[in-house]
Amino acid sequence: MVKDVIIKFANSGLVRQAGVYIFSSILGSLIPFFLLPILTRYLSTQDYGYMSIFLSFSGFLFPIILLSLNGSITREFFRDDKLDYAHYLGTLVTVICVNFVLFLSIALLFSKVLGLWLELPSEWIWAIPVAAFGQALSLMILTHFQIHKKKWLYATFHILQNFINALLCLLLVISFKFNWEARVWGVVCSYLFVVIIGFIYLKNKHAINFKVKREYAIRALLYGLPLLPQTAGSWIINQADRIFITKMVSVSDAGLYAAGIQVAAIIGFIELGLNYAWGPWFLEKMKENSQEVKEKVLRYTYIYFFAIGLMTFVFILLIPWLMSFIVGKDFYSASVFIFWFALARAVEALWYMATHYIIWVGKTAYMGFISLAVACIHIPLLYFFIKYNGALGAAQASFVSAFLLAVLTWGAAMRLVKMPRIPWRVK
Repeated sequence: MVKDVIIKFANSGLVRQAGVYIFSSILGSLIPFFLLPILTRYLSTQDYGYMSIFLSFSGFLFPIILLSLNGSITREFFRDDKLDYAHYLGTLVTVICVNFVLFLSIALLFSKVLGLWLELPSEWIWAIPVAAFGQALSLMILTHFQIHKKKWLYATFHILQNFINALLCLLLVISFKFNWEARVWGVVCSYLFVVIIGFIYLKNKHAINFKVKREYAIRALLYGLPLLPQTAGSWIINQADRIFITKMVSVSDAGLYAAGIQVAAIIGFIELGLNYAWGPWFLEKMKENSQEVKEKVLRYTYIYFFAIGLMTFVFILLIPWLMSFIVGKDFYSASVFIFWFALARAVEALWYMATHYIIWVGKTAYMGFISLAVACIHIPLLYFFIKYNGALGAAQASFVSAFLLAVLTWGAAMRLVKMPRIPWRVK
């Protein structure tokens, strides 16, 4: 019975579509992962710490500038048959641009103050909103390809961005002896390049119209603004640990910690690819609103849970062997963090699945409240765990918070979306 379900799952359109997304996600994300053995041999742990701080704060600004508008366009595309898609996409991109100008102005006006607080050179503060802006627009383009089932264009753009990022970074580090700044230039230039190419493509295909419609802007903001607490909470849960380590331990320890996170990101690559494929498929199936389809969705959900758990177990067993290949000798001690990171990534995969159920019913405020509540718990957890266990305590606190987030989000999803019990049979 279960075997038949798994066989049918493996032969489904979801898996075939997921294969391209997983391939592009893994290959694209593995390009910066392949930088790890080189950068950890050319850069010091302190340089790696600076690089980590920059990426953490650009990661903080990214969802604030984006305002989750990629989720809005996905949801409206499948729910509203009368949607003027080109105007909707153009309106959303305009909102993102206005948001970017605001944060760039703040970065330029207060660069010295922000530099002291972030422990980064003030002349590099401008790059934080620019990197976040490039990432936001890039995601909007990828979302367009995703919902229109342009999987090969999606893969090409995603891999191209990461390839340019890696190539420029390596060129600057190896040939021009740059330090952590090489990673900044790689991120900024690669995003801006694919964004320019992407918008030329959208314009030529008449897929975007920059005539702003007030109605569409309001609809998108009503979707995205309630998610701001979630994005703030998610950043605190996923990124604040490096800031706490920098302030409470050292920049070098933050660099080791960041290297450990990148090794554990192997699980995240697969998780991300599955999530990109699952989102549109899930929304399309739920629109059918039949008992049989809901049973199918739940069966696939449980198979996903099992696969993530098995993959995480195998990865943990391979950690000691992997470290000698992946990082330089100065970074071997990062292995102590990876066990906790792997568990946290596995739990995060379960959280991702739950968010789709909540997005379907449009109750995204629940996600915001849960994320904010867990973030409020995460801050004292980080402080006390780091105080007593050093940098390792940050990894332990991150796992505890990820577990709480997944459990609470699934509780909300099951309350909001009435799903049938699972009959383990193929109909």
